Amino acid sequence: MTHIAGAGLAPQFMALEAVADMSQPMHPQHNVIEKSNDGDKKVENEMLSQAKKFVNGKQPNIGFDAMLLEATSYAKEDSESRRRRGNTKPAHKTQVDYEKKYSRFLMRVNQADGNYEDKVKAALLPYAVSKNSFKSMRAAAKFMLKKTMAAITLRAAEANRLNGRRHELEEEVAQRLKQQLELLRALDSIDRLDILQAQKKQTQRVRSKKNQLPLLKDGWQDKFLLHNERSPTYCDAGVLMRFCGLREAEFEAGVDVELKQQDVIVKILGAKVRPGISGQPWRIMKLNADLLPRRFLEKLKVASRLKIAVSPEGFRQHVKRTTEEVIGRVMDGDRRVWLTPYLFRHALVTDLRYAGWEQQDIARVLGELAVDTVRVYGRRVRSGSKNPSSIAIVRASVQAALPVRESPKKGVFSFDKTKHRKVPHV
Repeated sequence: MTHIAGAGLAPQFMALEAVADMSQPMHPQHNVIEKSNDGDKKVENEMLSQAKKFVNGKQPNIGFDAMLLEATSYAKEDSESRRRRGNTKPAHKTQVDYEKKYSRFLMRVNQADGNYEDKVKAALLPYAVSKNSFKSMRAAAKFMLKKTMAAITLRAAEANRLNGRRHELEEEVAQRLKQQLELLRALDSIDRLDILQAQKKQTQRVRSKKNQLPLLKDGWQDKFLLHNERSPTYCDAGVLMRFCGLREAEFEAGVDVELKQQDVIVKILGAKVRPGISGQPWRIMKLNADLLPRRFLEKLKVASRLKIAVSPEGFRQHVKRTTEEVIGRVMDGDRRVWLTPYLFRHALVTDLRYAGWEQQDIARVLGELAVDTVRVYGRRVRSGSKNPSSIAIVRASVQAALPVRESPKKGVFSFDKTKHRKVPHV
């Protein structure tokens, strides 16, 4: 059985270790892989340059030269895609998650028989029943493979400089690069439904959190507040999530809450922001103090200003732990419904629609840059058809860094990246 590069596997194919080792600068000019913004362009140029240098001064190895150029084309395609999205790269947390997924992917590839395509199909089979899981695993594998290829091409540059070990390193580089390209080709060619059909499995129905809302009894959000008060660590964050619809990631940087006269003012720094493409860098809103828990208000009166910061993962687990006491055991088909911050986010949008809020106002509350993004949140309801649960946000008070636009698609190619307003003192 042919082993593919991975931790704890065949030593000559240690791709995870290779990423770490070969990403280290072998020469000052090569320390470009981890840089953002212009980093992708630098990696692309470096790969093109090294592909030419590697065959300089000797008879070209046509097969290996072709592999280098194919690796370069992958880098160029990825670089162009990132530039269209605003030169963003995965956050550190996402990269850590990718590394874990990639490790599992390689382990399954090594355990499978057949050619590269058969191995990749076997590795992705457990995730194919769910569209989102399959997409996530394939994205992680492709990201790590491209990162590894970038490091391998720098290894090719090293081979060009070391006359004594040139042949030895050329073979090493060629072997590693061939594996990465074979896996990438297989990942690009495989279709999720084909895998399921071959194994006679059924695709799993994707169920959005917003479609679980009708399964819950009225008053569940306020019932959550009662149980949330028992946690000294997460009780304040739970109040803001309930009334402001915050993402759990937005608590990592900390949310500012200030009491001015009788107004409770909340300042939020956006967590999913790509400049000029998506997300609001900041947003501010006032809350109706009469609807907030008494304990929260008393604490705020004493301090006058609070900085509420908690671990996103810890907070997510805290919300999930309240499920049994708040909604009991509710089933959505064969799946159990769990409380999550995104369920509260969907619920808030639904309540705002019941109350007759415009889409642009809802976008500002959520920290979204485009109306089209807001349309995926919450239930489609008719204004006034039902009394919403308690809405603490004062509608006229909501401010955001950038004006909300109608279509996010235009922004990818033609949106003018106007500098957003500074966070006002309030």
